[in-house]
Amino acid sequence: MSREEQEQFGVSQKVAKRTLDSGTKGGSFATPQRRENDRRALYLSEQTDGSAMNTLVMAYVDVPKAKSSGLVHAPGATAASSVCVIKTIVHPGEVNKLLDVPHHPHVVVTHSDAPEVYVWNFNTQRDRSTDASKSALDSEPSKPDITLVGHTENAEFALGTSNAKAMVASGGKDTNVLVWNIEGDMGKGSISPDVVLSGHSKTVEDVTFKPQSWTELVSVADDFSLMLWDTRSQESGPSMRVEKAHGEKDIHCVDWSGLQSHLLVTGAQDGGVHVWDTRNLTSALHIFKHHKEAVMNVEWSPHASNVFATGSDDGVVCVWDISKSQGEGVASQLNVPVPDQLVLQHAGHQSSVVDFCWNPDEPWTIMSASVDNAVGKGGGTLQLWRVSDLVYKSEKEIMEELEPWRDYIATGDERYLVQA
Repeated sequence: MSREEQEQFGVSQKVAKRTLDSGTKGGSFATPQRRENDRRALYLSEQTDGSAMNTLVMAYVDVPKAKSSGLVHAPGATAASSVCVIKTIVHPGEVNKLLDVPHHPHVVVTHSDAPEVYVWNFNTQRDRSTDASKSALDSEPSKPDITLVGHTENAEFALGTSNAKAMVASGGKDTNVLVWNIEGDMGKGSISPDVVLSGHSKTVEDVTFKPQSWTELVSVADDFSLMLWDTRSQESGPSMRVEKAHGEKDIHCVDWSGLQSHLLVTGAQDGGVHVWDTRNLTSALHIFKHHKEAVMNVEWSPHASNVFATGSDDGVVCVWDISKSQGEGVASQLNVPVPDQLVLQHAGHQSSVVDFCWNPDEPWTIMSASVDNAVGKGGGTLQLWRVSDLVYKSEKEIMEELEPWRDYIATGDERYLVQA
């Protein structure tokens, strides 16, 4: 499925950086010591067949707290999550991608099928939930707080925001990467880019800032190349480039590690995943070919420095750990023909995984989305899930956690649960 053919269901959980205080809109909470769920903010997009407006939605999600191995498998030990919609914005056209602005968690940036990039302040935007059910002919879209202009052709997917400054980067069919500083520009209408980076020869598919930097970026494109940029010296072109980074395959996505600043991961049209060391880009550090279809999303874990996840058109989210050597993983022990660095396959979706993200506060917790109308189901599926600690912890750690439950595991007698 190509980018143009794929209907997007954008998800961003990166804004959820703190537990909301009791008494906030959407409900009050017990004290943190007794609460089984932590409330997180979630931004997502909803797309329609034209019978209703395309929307941006802000919601609160109750994320069940992580439990130990023993607790997870004890009767009655699980906690359900819930989603509560707080505000709806009517978006001008479909949302292909959305990101939060880390310096302003209430602000999101969106890509549509247009050259413009839209910036939305959810604190000041009027709630349009009553208009969302109206047709496109009956209701005007909401007005963005800022419109970022500068692309000469549609910019549909490549979008990045810096966690060091209120900076936005975008790539498009005009082959350029544009960078804007949006600090202090809310409500100013349209603004032009501060920087234009030229070097790609075909559509830019993804762009991301180096964590803790607002001047260094990486981009990938349909010209098969990977390019690193430093906006302090943009006149000289990219600071580094890799031609045919995945052979002669379009590269759809890239992410820059926040815990090991020399590591990149890319995903391509043929399902390939490559890990790169920016200190030596002569060849990829790791090459994985496991997904059966195009890899559309990649993201490093914010908690484990060697872990990243990939989402694909094959409907699977894979979690990888590059610290594992070939031959020492479970796959080798079981003689299963998959890479030992593959920690987990989440196969809960019935169609293409169009977006996912790690929870920034709860380790090993992921939100993922798919568009199920591709299999005749209609609508989209949003899933919140957590990797069991039985998957990633050492055998010693697991046995220590399970020790209090030894008698229950051995006998199944629930009377031992009280003692544990």
